Amino acid sequence: MGWFLTVIGVGLYLNYVTILNSSEELLFVIPFSFYFILFFYMIVVIWIFPLLAHYQTNWFGYIRNAVIIGLTKIHYTMASGLVIFLVVYFSLDYPGIIPFFSIGLTAIGCMWIAMQIFGQLDQRTS
Repeated sequence: MGWFLTVIGVGLYLNYVTILNSSEELLFVIPFSFYFILFFYMIVVIWIFPLLAHYQTNWFGYIRNAVIIGLTKIHYTMASGLVIFLVVYFSLDYPGIIPFFSIGLTAIGCMWIAMQIFGQLDQRTS
């Protein structure tokens, strides 16, 4: 799943570079659709790994559930994005903490937020 998301991310980055380097004026629809797809990609990246750790389904189910949870619980998605932003910000400000804390703090913060959601979902289904 990680390699799949990485390949999609590289494709989105190349698309972004192409949009930036286009010398002609683009239609409004092209950058708008790119940012729309990027928004959904970020939601999937934030929610897919907690879903992989907590539930068992197929690939399409993980992606579908990530989008559904990410959109219906947008405030939790924004909180996870804030956790990621803060860890990256402080890691770039203090590079000595990168090997020791950056990945662990990001995983703990995002998984704690995800467990709040999963607890609510599990109570509703039982």
